[in-house]
Amino acid sequence: MSDSPELLKPNEVTDKELQNELGNLSSELQDENQRLLIELGNLTAENQKVRADYAALLESSTHVTNKLREEMQELRSQLEKEKTRVEEIWEELSDTEQALAEVRSENSELKKTCDELRSELVGREKDLAVALAALTENLEPEKKSAPGVEFPEAAKIYNQFKAQNPKTKTTYKEVVDILARVQAMIEES
Repeated sequence: MSDSPELLKPNEVTDKELQNELGNLSSELQDENQRLLIELGNLTAENQKVRADYAALLESSTHVTNKLREEMQELRSQLEKEKTRVEEIWEELSDTEQALAEVRSENSELKKTCDELRSELVGREKDLAVALAALTENLEPEKKSAPGVEFPEAAKIYNQFKAQNPKTKTTYKEVVDILARVQAMIEES
């Protein structure tokens, strides 16, 4: 073994290779360390951004939750008001139905009274017609057959009728109306 530079001792080769390898590894380690520091900075920035987003989201969700609670409370309040209003409407409806039943009952009674009054009026008209016929028979025969028959005054007929029928409810106006109808019937025939 000569001292030639080409031939190195095995320990020396190994040490040099190791030093080269160690230098390479140190350089790679520094590069990797630099890359990891950059990535750590990026991750730290991203983590801060995520935390800021989370805080904003938490604040926003808290705000939304509070807003929803307020709206829910307002809706509950409105629901209670509507329930009260519906109860009042039901009470009004019940009162209205009761009033309607009373009005229908009164209406039925008024119809009965009206029918009774009509029946009584027809009876009075018949009574007056009979009384008028009796009074006109007592007139002079020449006046009966003469055209343009004139009846005694309505007041006179009314007084005579009242004297004969003291309990009658017939009015003077009814006597005048009946006389007018009888006179119209006589003139038509």
